[in-house]
Amino acid sequence: MGQEWGFTPPSFFKPFPCPFSMPKNPVSSHFKPNHLKNINFSQNWAAKLDRQEFTTFRLLSEKSYKIGDKITFSMGKSPKNRHILGTGDIIMATPIYIHQVTEDMAMEDTGYSLMAFNQIITTMYKHKVFDWNKTLLVRYKIRVTGRFSSKKVQTAISF
Repeated sequence: MGQEWGFTPPSFFKPFPCPFSMPKNPVSSHFKPNHLKNINFSQNWAAKLDRQEFTTFRLLSEKSYKIGDKITFSMGKSPKNRHILGTGDIIMATPIYIHQVTEDMAMEDTGYSLMAFNQIITTMYKHKVFDWNKTLLVRYKIRVTGRFSSKKVQTAISF
């Protein structure tokens, strides 16, 4: 099976009835992003979501991502207005306290100074964190593996 296309498709691939109905990339037609964990962004700080690799800081929790996890990343303030922007791999997951974040890390993640970064993070989690001295964040680095295009997504990005 698959030799007529010059490659052997993965085991989950089911052949199409005729080669004329086959999509350009048969593997991607079976890709279901809703089976992956999602990381949502409400803002595209420093246009980081447009880069090939970007970072994000999240609270440490049982749902935390691990190195090697395949994820989707989306943008939108409410679930009904959320748009999947692409897929990626978690390539770094470093636990860190907010007081350990450096100026360079803050600038890479948000495009703002360390002082502004601290204000952004503490405001974002104001209802979840009451003692920042005991609260661990995780700094994730994500490598983009695929992108989805949408006019709504492009207009939703703010700086």
